[in-house]
Amino acid sequence: MTSKCNILKQELNDLNDQILEIQSDPDYIQDADSPNPGKPEPSLLAAVKALWQKVSAKSAQYDRCRIAEGGRPDTIVVFKGQAVLTTSNSDAKGPFAHNISIQLLFHKYDHSFCDIVNFPPIIIGPFPVPGGSNTTTISLKGAASGSCNRTKGVMKLTLPLHFHESNAFAGDSDITFVLSTETLNPKGSRIDNAGHVTVSATAIFQSGFLGGDTGTLTVTGTLSPRP
Repeated sequence: MTSKCNILKQELNDLNDQILEIQSDPDYIQDADSPNPGKPEPSLLAAVKALWQKVSAKSAQYDRCRIAEGGRPDTIVVFKGQAVLTTSNSDAKGPFAHNISIQLLFHKYDHSFCDIVNFPPIIIGPFPVPGGSNTTTISLKGAASGSCNRTKGVMKLTLPLHFHESNAFAGDSDITFVLSTETLNPKGSRIDNAGHVTVSATAIFQSGFLGGDTGTLTVTGTLSPRP
């Protein structure tokens, strides 16, 4: 990062510090004897709003500086391909294959980190189980994030998943896969120049129908655009 961008970053930090200083003032929130108890003191609030405007302008300057010297903006990347799941459960061994299209938000400026911002549910089944049939709906449970080394093509995604079972006798299960290009069995593959990648992981299910069983997930597809 150039000295120009460093200066802008410091100026941005200074503005944010000024806002925190004002908001930390004991007089910032009016007391019970004031005209509007519990609300910010008007003159101090006006000062904060003025600083927010300066922060917005300075942030835009800093973004332009970073991008001008090769930094990357926040970017939505679509990971499209096929997910294959197998389990150690004799009644649900698989392999279960499903086409996926999930969205990853890669954060500025070097795209080292990402969040999964769209994960459509995966529906498997119906398939036979003792006493009838079952359909499994797999959805994201909570926040999911990842990391990426663009130069080496290494990627890791931490994927907490909830498995909802339609069969009344099968309880729901949870599992967290730490998908990686660096796994050996099943073998992952690093992101190539065209965005092709394979990530995989093995983990243990918690609770429900699959509780205590092992699950293995492999996702092969393409990242577009390449992060």
